[in-house]
Amino acid sequence: MPRLDGCAASEVATLGVGCRAVGVPSDGCAPGFVHDGKGACAPVLPETTCAPGSFARPGEATCAPIDACGSERYPKVEGAALHVDAAYAGGDSDGTAGFPP
Repeated sequence: MPRLDGCAASEVATLGVGCRAVGVPSDGCAPGFVHDGKGACAPVLPETTCAPGSFARPGEATCAPIDACGSERYPKVEGAALHVDAAYAGGDSDGTAGFPP
């Protein structure tokens, strides 16, 4: 059985295992993140600053272009959508394009 007081300052006692390093294990980072070798995860990002008109998506090593907004009041979306319009003064809001909250 491990001793709870026998771990180093950078370790934590784990019942039945002994001492282990504090932090995220090397295989414990979520998709789009890499282990930094120090017990933490860092996001995958482009190595250089993105050019104007593009942005970095966490988890991707390249910059992506910013899409045009379009001219329609609400863009077409697949699946469920909640339409919102702060200027809508009607009391019958239901989240549809005709009755946005």
